[in-house]
Amino acid sequence: MSRIVLLLANPTNAELLSQWLKTRHEVISGDAEVLQQPFDLALVDDVSLKRKSGAIAQLRQASEPVFLPFILLSSRQDLSKSLGQLTDLVDEVIQTPIEKAELATRLKCLLRSRHYSLDLQQAKSQAEQALAKEKELNQLKSTFVSIVSHEFRNPLNSISGWAQLLRQYDQQLSPEKKQDLFRNIDRGVNQMIALLDDVLIIGRAGVGKLNFEPSVFDLQVFCWQLSQEIKMGFRDRAPIEVQYQGETQVNLDCQLLTHILNNLLSNAVKYSPENEGVMLTVESQDRQVIFTVRDRGIGIPEDEQKYLFDSFYRASNVEQIQGTGLGLAIVKQCVDFHQGQITFHSQSGEGTTFTVTLPQS
Repeated sequence: MSRIVLLLANPTNAELLSQWLKTRHEVISGDAEVLQQPFDLALVDDVSLKRKSGAIAQLRQASEPVFLPFILLSSRQDLSKSLGQLTDLVDEVIQTPIEKAELATRLKCLLRSRHYSLDLQQAKSQAEQALAKEKELNQLKSTFVSIVSHEFRNPLNSISGWAQLLRQYDQQLSPEKKQDLFRNIDRGVNQMIALLDDVLIIGRAGVGKLNFEPSVFDLQVFCWQLSQEIKMGFRDRAPIEVQYQGETQVNLDCQLLTHILNNLLSNAVKYSPENEGVMLTVESQDRQVIFTVRDRGIGIPEDEQKYLFDSFYRASNVEQIQGTGLGLAIVKQCVDFHQGQITFHSQSGEGTTFTVTLPQS
């Protein structure tokens, strides 16, 4: 239903016109304050046009490019003498008296133009949003290619270098040195596999292919084994202490939980000083499990914390520490699949604490 504003100085005329219009439209009338409310068409008379010309001009300018029709109702024959250039503020002049059928037709035409204008503006806005989204996606693609290419290049270069050493100096190297080089190669391969896993998870989540499949398993054993694997992956760079309380058998998605804890613990180790301990606390109770990961690392600058779960975002203080900026975005996706919550507290230079709460299925 269209909304029509009446700005008529004569209260009797305003009341009669309002009663007739209310059978087809929503009508509001009064002083200039009515112009502050949204409406589709305004009917004004000579007196109101003079009194409210400033407000009308300002409103018409603010409404552009959307068409907002104003109609002047007047019994005067020569408006140029009494109103001058004020008639430029209206879209149509209707001489009164006028037949109701003719007035209804003219209102209908102007309201149709108003709604076409609104539809056109909405379509334009949607097109602009689509273009902006496409631009954002293109930027994300460019960032993705740049980061992933860089992250792949590092382990590939290392693997290539270690393989070349084995090939050229096979006879001169001791068995211990060879084993060390093989371990380095394995570590580089595992880095690439982890990176591929991150990319696949983000991609699958983006197209709705990431599944939630809870099952019952021993969470205490799971957390201990995962912490040992991370320690080995970082060559015991930092100790990981695990504290467990409550029931050991839980019903969660083991695969998604692996992504959650692996990213949180790996980040805690990676961004902490060497040999600085990382703490994983697990509390299983009341049909929910609470995971807390604490470190004493570099922390996250306060003004950047709002971007923490954005894909490809990396804080300004990470310096030369390698990473894609996908880890915490993956954590958030996996927590959401559990319909859980993740919170954090961090202070630059003091460390970070993440708390993940997952309800059991």
